[in-house]
Amino acid sequence: MQDNYSPPSVPSPPPLHTYTYATAVPTIDEEDAEFILGIDEAGRGPILGPMVYSLAYCSAKFNDEHLPTCEFADSKKLTESKRWELMKRISTDTDLLNSQLGYAITSLTATDISSSMLRPSTSIVNLNEQAHDASINLIKLVISKLKSKYPTVKIKALYIDTVGTPATYVKKLRTFFSTSDIEVIKVEKKADATYPIVSAASVVAKVTRDWYLKQQMLKLGIDDFNWGSGYPGDPNTIKFINSRMHPWFGWDHNVRYSWSTAKNALEKNRAVEIRWEHELVKKHGYQDILELAKPSSTTPHKFEVSKDWFL
Repeated sequence: MQDNYSPPSVPSPPPLHTYTYATAVPTIDEEDAEFILGIDEAGRGPILGPMVYSLAYCSAKFNDEHLPTCEFADSKKLTESKRWELMKRISTDTDLLNSQLGYAITSLTATDISSSMLRPSTSIVNLNEQAHDASINLIKLVISKLKSKYPTVKIKALYIDTVGTPATYVKKLRTFFSTSDIEVIKVEKKADATYPIVSAASVVAKVTRDWYLKQQMLKLGIDDFNWGSGYPGDPNTIKFINSRMHPWFGWDHNVRYSWSTAKNALEKNRAVEIRWEHELVKKHGYQDILELAKPSSTTPHKFEVSKDWFL
C-alpha cells in the first residue's frame, strides 16, 4: 500500500451491495474528441470478495502517444507496489494520467453475486450474464458522460478482455451499440497484455478489489490478512474459510455462497441443516390461513420438504 493512499473507487465504509463509481471525464481539445475504451475485471474466480469490472478510457491521441509509456500491463504481472503507484498517479491532480485517463468501475459484491446465482432455476443470473450486464452498463455510462461533455465525440474502439466466446460476445454488444456508437469492438483473450487501455482497466479493477476486501475484513476485526488469494485452489483461503465458519450462520457477506467450495465447507464442518417446508396447498388452491390451521378429522396436514438449505 502507498502512503496511506485510499483509492477513490472504494467508498468508506465499503458498501455491502453492488455499486458504481466514475471519475470525471478527461479534458481535451474538442477537435481531439475521439476516444478509446478498454474493459477488464478482477475477482471473477475467488470465493472471497467482489468481482470488479473496470472501464478505462482516454483520447485516441493520448492512447497512441503517451499511454504505452506509462508502464501499464496485465495487473497480475505487475507487483502490488507498481499497481498502487499507477492507481495513485491516476488519482493525483498534478499527474498527466489524472487529467487524460478516465475510468468507471462496477463492484459486484459477493452478496449480490450469490443472490443472483442462487435464485429459483427460472430466474438464475449466471456469472457470465452478470459480467456482461456490468460491462454494458459501464459502456452506456461512459458514452453518456462523454457525449455530455463533447457532443461530437467519436468512440474509435472498444477493447475487452474476453468473457466467454469472443465472437458471441461481440454479437451481443452490437445489439446495444451500433458502429455509429462504437466504430470497432474487439473482444480478445489476453487483451490486458495487448492493449494499454485494457491494462489500465486491469490495474484499476485489481487495486479496487484488493482495497475493498481489505477494508471489509478490517471492519470485521480481521487484520491478520491470512485469507490468501481468495481463490478456491489456495490452501490459505480454504483454511480461512473452514476456520471462520459459524455452524448456524456460515460466514459474513464477503463469501460467495454460490461457490461449491462454500457448500462443501458447510457440509464438511457440519453446519446446522435447515429444512424449509412448503405451505400446505389443498387441491383447490390457497385458502384462508385460519381455515388451514383447523384440524381435520379425515385428512391430516402433510408437509413436504422441497429442498435443504444451509445458513
